[in-house]
Amino acid sequence: MAEKIKTVVITGPTATGKTALAVKLARLFPAEIVSVDSRQVYRGMDIGTGKDLDEYGEVPYHLIDIADPQREVYNLARFLRDAFRALFARAHVVTPNITEAALLTGEEYRPAPHDAEYVDKLFCGLERLGPKVAAITGVHPSTDEIGTVVRDFGTGESYAAMDSALEGVFYGTGDIFASAFAALLVRGAGAGRALEAASALVRESIERSFRRDTPRPWGVDFEGALPAYVRRVEAIFSPST
Repeated sequence: MAEKIKTVVITGPTATGKTALAVKLARLFPAEIVSVDSRQVYRGMDIGTGKDLDEYGEVPYHLIDIADPQREVYNLARFLRDAFRALFARAHVVTPNITEAALLTGEEYRPAPHDAEYVDKLFCGLERLGPKVAAITGVHPSTDEIGTVVRDFGTGESYAAMDSALEGVFYGTGDIFASAFAALLVRGAGAGRALEAASALVRESIERSFRRDTPRPWGVDFEGALPAYVRRVEAIFSPST
């Protein structure tokens, strides 16, 4: 089976036909175009920037003509926020960590502890961006606890999975959680059970690495935690449960 193409990156010098190629590919797949040009973001800056807006036609595009060059300095932080917002509008499930959630919603980032009122503000901001389910990772209800809070915007229900915080940073855990959590939702698991299983996978991956004193840049031992995760998944979808 041919692998499905999810993202195409087109780069090159000015006036080499990048826009025309992007539009052609967007119509073929179909897809949307996210501009990463540092000048096309500015409204009114049309000469020499190659916006070529007439070429887009019905193809949706993002991050063009969104900033005022006389009043705003567009930087990397703004680009990351706006790019993620464009993607979130099409997403069913999003899993930002608490720092990313603050950036995306425009809320001031607060260090731990994170109270319920602050987390609720982040969820309100994320809901306005369009996803159906959001999971905020790296939430510290207290300095000794860390975990994930999920909100299903369709039902209004919230779920939380917390555990004792271990010292230091464990790389790759956000990707592991997002993959497991989103996959379970796609298969039809409820948000609460998906959170429970995905959080357990992350926690056991961290604990295995912590006990072995695995160098942090190597990531966590999620492979060793997969058998228990598979059993949890089987239990979720077993007719007897």
